[in-house]
Amino acid sequence: MDTLVCRCAFLVVLILITEVSGRPGFGLCKFENKTSYTDAYCNGKGNHQTLSKEKFPLDVYRLYVSNFIFQNLSMETFPPLLNVTKFYAKENDIWHMEDNTFLYFSSLNEVSISNCTIKNITQIFQAISSVKVNVTLSIEWMRLTNLNDKQPLMHGDANLTNLTLGGNDISELDTRLFARLNRLQHLSVVRNSISHFSANNSQLKGVKTLDLQNNRLNASTARFCLENGKSLFPNLLILNVGYNSISVITNSTFLGLQHLKVLDLTHNDISNLDIASMAHLISLQRLVLKQNWIQTFSGLTPGNFPPKLTYLDLKDNQISPFLPALCSNGSATKNKLVTLNLRYNRIRRITSNNTSCLVNLKRLYLRKNAIKEIQNNAFTHLKSLRVLKIDNQLFGVQNISDYAFNLSHLVLLDLQKNFMLLNDRKFENIFFSSPHLKKLHLSDNQVNNITGLLKLITPLKNLTFLKLERVGLEKFPFEILSRLQTLRSIHLDQNNIKLLSLPPSSQFSTSIKYLSISYNTLHFRHKLLLPQPIMSSLKFLNIGHNLFDCSCSEISRWLRYQIKEVPSGTFFQNVKLLDWPDSYKCHFPQDMAGTLLRDYRRTEEDCKIPNKLIPVYIYFASSCFVVTVIASIAFWKRWYILYYLHKFKKSCKRKMAANPELTHLLNHDEETYDAYVIYSENDGGFVLGDFRKLVEEQLNFKLHIWDRDGSIGNARSDSYFDAIEASRHVLIIVSDNIFKDAWCEFQINIALMRNVETEGRKKMFLVILSNLNVESMKKSGCSLLAKTSSGKWCETENEIRQKVFTQDIKATLSH
Repeated sequence: MDTLVCRCAFLVVLILITEVSGRPGFGLCKFENKTSYTDAYCNGKGNHQTLSKEKFPLDVYRLYVSNFIFQNLSMETFPPLLNVTKFYAKENDIWHMEDNTFLYFSSLNEVSISNCTIKNITQIFQAISSVKVNVTLSIEWMRLTNLNDKQPLMHGDANLTNLTLGGNDISELDTRLFARLNRLQHLSVVRNSISHFSANNSQLKGVKTLDLQNNRLNASTARFCLENGKSLFPNLLILNVGYNSISVITNSTFLGLQHLKVLDLTHNDISNLDIASMAHLISLQRLVLKQNWIQTFSGLTPGNFPPKLTYLDLKDNQISPFLPALCSNGSATKNKLVTLNLRYNRIRRITSNNTSCLVNLKRLYLRKNAIKEIQNNAFTHLKSLRVLKIDNQLFGVQNISDYAFNLSHLVLLDLQKNFMLLNDRKFENIFFSSPHLKKLHLSDNQVNNITGLLKLITPLKNLTFLKLERVGLEKFPFEILSRLQTLRSIHLDQNNIKLLSLPPSSQFSTSIKYLSISYNTLHFRHKLLLPQPIMSSLKFLNIGHNLFDCSCSEISRWLRYQIKEVPSGTFFQNVKLLDWPDSYKCHFPQDMAGTLLRDYRRTEEDCKIPNKLIPVYIYFASSCFVVTVIASIAFWKRWYILYYLHKFKKSCKRKMAANPELTHLLNHDEETYDAYVIYSENDGGFVLGDFRKLVEEQLNFKLHIWDRDGSIGNARSDSYFDAIEASRHVLIIVSDNIFKDAWCEFQINIALMRNVETEGRKKMFLVILSNLNVESMKKSGCSLLAKTSSGKWCETENEIRQKVFTQDIKATLSH
């Protein structure tokens, strides 16, 4: 019976645990309010099955869901009436997904599911089919491998226009999978393992963009035609097959792509290219061949270009030492090439042998080559050239002939980072042959003086844009702005410009509109930031990252008060201030360094000029305090100071004695008195009377009694010190009066010091006159009574106590 009860109880507990654990949990959602919408971030932390519907805003634009376990993902999972536009699911565990999951998301146009696990991938596509507007679907990093035509992605039509299946394990591309996606226009299968197309494929007439980057296609498997010669993608406009293993391009490689406009072959293994193999691409406009192995002669076979090709990218190949072989000798190859990108090659010389046919070329990019010298008429054969970039040559441009840029249509020239000394004589005439140049980049070179630089660019009468960043300028080039009246924009960032003096406004004129002088060492020490002609014509100004003063100086406050923030931007007077506020920080004072200029404000009270006499007052008060302290200490310890001063004088007299025979007169080794008597004035009658008679007349000892033997002419302190030094011992007349007299207390202390200095030879004896009030006595007095020999005076001569007292006196004063 007990066993049955236990089993029943266990089952009940198990049922309760199952019931509790089976209830759906609620994830935590955080909301970020933007200007006109809200983003929701929901995290289930791995053990929740639905979203909390409490206080969920309806204007959610983007919904992020992560770390949930959904047993059944459906419309009931989400709060109703949500106006979600973009849905992102990451790292979730989805057991089942209903077709109505996104039914109530009326504005949904993008769904992204990544790093999730789902048993049936087609459930995602079926859920998308309920969306009524054009939608973008991304399924990435889901380890998809089993897509085939036996498992259709859609049971019906859908508004799916963009599909991304990136980062999966698809090894074969079967276009039949997407045959029912009638509205599909953009298909991306990047970062998979696709090595070939399926043997049985269907045409995808609606696809216009195909991205096959980072797969395993090679020269034999990169075929975009069916067996009957029809194109797999007859209306394809953009094809990206970068980062594959294609090594050779033949006439059949891209056969059937008659509408293709952009072909990207970045980072393949192409080392030999016959240009004529692409001539059948009659709509091709952009051809990207960067990061391959193409060489000038052996890698390129000149031929007819695609008739509409305007952009050719040969960046980062092995082209050397001349320009690539794009034109055969004596051929009249027709082309419409407008832009040629030859960056990151090894070109050393510019000749017309290989590019004379490029009569329509307008833009030529030669960055990061090895050009050291540019000879006369190097680019004259490119009759339409307007943009020429020869920046960042590996070893710098060492010589440019006077007529190197003999181009009547050249508009932009880039010579940045070429280690050029711009004011060198060998460069001073290089712009005489290009008077129509409007934009010039000379940054990251070197300028030693403004005069040489001005002579270099003076011929450019139509120059509107000049870039002189990091060239070592130390002064603002006002001469350039004044000389070149056509100049509209100038960049002078990251120099060492201090702007110490401003030219007179009456002798200065300019039409500059844009000025950038950030990252310099400008102090702005004048109430006129720049000459008035510049400020009058200027529209945009960048003075960030300079030495801004946040002190209370008048100039500093003037500069900050001129900066006004309005809804349309930040302005300095009537000029729009760029990069505000992050680039404008206090440089000094030190305690404010790094503070945003916008956030730093000082009131008039904070900036009041302190009283100049305050340091004088402080000095005077401190001096008075020190003098007062010293005077107080001197007064309290005046007798001790006199004592040590007396000892110092005695010591000096001994050292100054020239005659040894006089030394005994200066020393006190021969004491004159047997004892010096310390007593209070109130006890003077006793000392001069009964005590003197006993000690001097009866016992025949000689005493020094101040009221009798004290010096008249000398200072009292010196006389006392001389007397105590001339006495062999000290007698102290002790009564209640002596401990109330400061002078007596001082004499006792000196006697104690002498006792210590003579190692007890100068004895001390206390003569106690009467019963003492011990309770009111100081600790020093009690200590004196306890540690010093003493005797009590008795007036009766024949009494035994008087005899004992007499014997004690006699024993103390005897030799």
